[in-house]
Amino acid sequence: MNAEPKKEHGWLKKLIGEWTYESECAMEPGKPGENFIGSESVRSLGDL
Repeated sequence: MNAEPKKEHGWLKKLIGEWTYESECAMEPGKPGENFIGSESVRSLGDL
């Protein structure tokens, strides 16, 4: 693969790392919301 990094790749580098999230979502109108938690590991493929 002979791809050259673009300016967008530089912006995406900010997302590299270990992330956790927590959110609440109402699954049905009028019902109490449910909480969700999780994690994500983001890495790069070389400079891309």
